[in-house]
Amino acid sequence: MLRSKSREMGLGSLTKVTLADARRKAADARLALSDGRDPLLLRREEKAQRAAEEKVAANSAVTFEKSKSRRNGAMAVMRSVLDLDRIQPIQ
Repeated sequence: MLRSKSREMGLGSLTKVTLADARRKAADARLALSDGRDPLLLRREEKAQRAAEEKVAANSAVTFEKSKSRRNGAMAVMRSVLDLDRIQPIQ
């Protein structure tokens, strides 16, 4: 109970969470409550943090691919310039 309110918190699907994991999650939630923290709020904050990290990772991958294609285009231009330097002048 936090602030005189009784609430329930799911620990995960029966098929996906083992009994040992459920007990560990319940113990963690009780510990957070004893420290005066809201375990549901903590879980929401952790989920938001993970989503933000995934978004940054996805954006980084897209930016890297874009920069890679730009570099490849620049390298093609450089190769063509270098090839022009190798051409023998007509005499």
